[in-house]
Amino acid sequence: MAAITTAGENLIASLQSQGQPLVIDKFIMANISGLDTGASVDRSQGKPSVGQIVSEEDITQAGVVSSKTIVYSQVLGSDIGTWSFNWLGLYCSEHDTVIAIAYEPLQEKRATVGEVIGNVLTKNFAVEFNGASDLTGVNISAESWQIDFSARLLGMDEIQREIMHKVYGGVTTLDNSFNLYHDNGQYFITKGQGIVKGLFVELEEDLEIFPTGFPTFVHVDVWQEKSMAGITNKVNFVPLTSEAQPDYMNGPTQVYRQHLSEILLAGVVGSQYKTETTSFRLYHQGNMPEAGTSQKGIVKFGADDSTSEFEAVSAKTFSEHGHALPDHSHDLPEHSHELPDHGHEISGINGLQDALDSAGAGGGADLSNVEIVWSGEVNSVNITGWGIGLYVVVFVNSTVRVSTSFYLYQPTITPTYAQGGSRNYQVTSVGGYFSVVDEQSVAKTIVLVLKVG
Repeated sequence: MAAITTAGENLIASLQSQGQPLVIDKFIMANISGLDTGASVDRSQGKPSVGQIVSEEDITQAGVVSSKTIVYSQVLGSDIGTWSFNWLGLYCSEHDTVIAIAYEPLQEKRATVGEVIGNVLTKNFAVEFNGASDLTGVNISAESWQIDFSARLLGMDEIQREIMHKVYGGVTTLDNSFNLYHDNGQYFITKGQGIVKGLFVELEEDLEIFPTGFPTFVHVDVWQEKSMAGITNKVNFVPLTSEAQPDYMNGPTQVYRQHLSEILLAGVVGSQYKTETTSFRLYHQGNMPEAGTSQKGIVKFGADDSTSEFEAVSAKTFSEHGHALPDHSHDLPEHSHELPDHGHEISGINGLQDALDSAGAGGGADLSNVEIVWSGEVNSVNITGWGIGLYVVVFVNSTVRVSTSFYLYQPTITPTYAQGGSRNYQVTSVGGYFSVVDEQSVAKTIVLVLKVG
């Protein structure tokens, strides 16, 4: 049994409040007659009497296990002895205080006498309290012999984390966990579970985020809090002014940092940089993205008459219909807005006809006057250098492509509205960039921008 003494606890609190260091410099061993070594430590105990003390030696080595756990070691060579002990204590000479006590079954320390070989004992005593590393000034990692092969165990922990990181990537969450959202002028992270850089962490309640300005980049920090009893994964969400943030060391603790999302403007939340899954079980379908024309993933078989480019042809359909294309497969719809020579099929985009009409390019207008000025997949587009004129922007709402139009007055955009499905969208501009947000101020992914005329 072991415990920090009451005097030791008081001294630790006093020194911490004064900003003074605690120096534990002595390892005391004693033989106390009648001591019940199975009982809880008497925390009111002080230094044993001179007749009870069998050894009072300088600490051989001290090492840090974590920011709040320090291990002190005493090596007793074969030239020391012969005596028995059942009481161990860590002692601070400067303040004449026993900091911690441990009871052990009676043990013998034998010295070498003539041809009779003695024994060598190594005793390790770990103490744990908040701020232990800072208060004691111990910042050297504990050796493996001090904490029972901890180096190998810590190496195993890191191997497991790296494997999880490779499987689940930067951030994988259970459903919509860790989503950044805006509500009535405030910003929150959704509670839930996730695996961040290989560490499984949980947020029990929605957490409010306080932006530092705009844009604010929200990062998630994870680390492992280690003690002699085990390891606990910890998580924190940090709003910062820059997007690129490296992992870092917090004292002896390795902290892993991952960009999660951003607040682009007041009330405008950007993309969620994470993968969502319905299960953390390996090879579960929820862990795989749906296949498409630009990414690998899970694909389902389509019906015999399916025309979807995201569904596979079953063996039955292929055997019955072969690979012949219908006679009309190469016909273009009479009013299709396919742009030649650019490879962007824009027919079937919700609201496109209205957007082109409002920009003066609908109703059978010459589409050769419609120019693609930008394409990609982002939440905001740099308009620096663009000319004054009418533009049509195509963006994604859920899985549906939608469009709206705007008139560009350098260097700002006149906000315009267009109906897309059942929601309104607004084009906004700040700092040479424009974005499209819905009525809930959520930024949409822009995929194409056309200039009319």
